[in-house]
Amino acid sequence: VVERAAVTVLQADGGHFRNYPMFPLDESRGFEMYSIDIDPGARLDADPHPEGTQEFVIVSAGTLRLTADGREFTVKAGDAIRLRADVNHAYANPGKTLCRLAMVIHYARNDG
Repeated sequence: VVERAAVTVLQADGGHFRNYPMFPLDESRGFEMYSIDIDPGARLDADPHPEGTQEFVIVSAGTLRLTADGREFTVKAGDAIRLRADVNHAYANPGKTLCRLAMVIHYARNDG
């Protein structure tokens, strides 16, 4: 059991974007998993991950505005999105309430 209160939170945008690494990267599994809270108006711009990386996002509260490779998507509570994460991408909360989401980042295996 991983208790959210016991996880060291990673903060951005003046503390308005809070990322809880519930399952940090384990290279033998090739993924990491986060719980993320985004306050209204907050934003995080993310650099591209290694080639072949994908992100899987499920929004449980509020609204997420996700931009990836110049395309913009709106994901509402109860909906999900999968995206290439080897391009510039950004997360923003355009709403007036907290946006909460779960994210899995899956890294492509390079077996040579």
